[in-house]
Amino acid sequence: VEKLPAKAGLTVRYGANQTSDVSAEAARNWKKLSVYAFGNRYASAGYNLNTGAAATGATVAPFVNYTGSGRLTYSFSEALKLTVSG
Repeated sequence: VEKLPAKAGLTVRYGANQTSDVSAEAARNWKKLSVYAFGNRYASAGYNLNTGAAATGATVAPFVNYTGSGRLTYSFSEALKLTVSG
């Protein structure tokens, strides 16, 4: 299988309660080395399902979450590869 030299992608979603989900990834291949990286941001303004004068606090509080990962692979031969990820 032939590997493409490089690729990248971006995904953006937006929904109710100012909820946003943004993901990006990129990959690059050389002869023996390949690199991959991924990042994500997921956030919401929160919401409150409780109504009336006695309602206090939010059902879901506002939040922001970040996620990331990466991978580095080096091919010594067809039978031996070293991969480091995190």
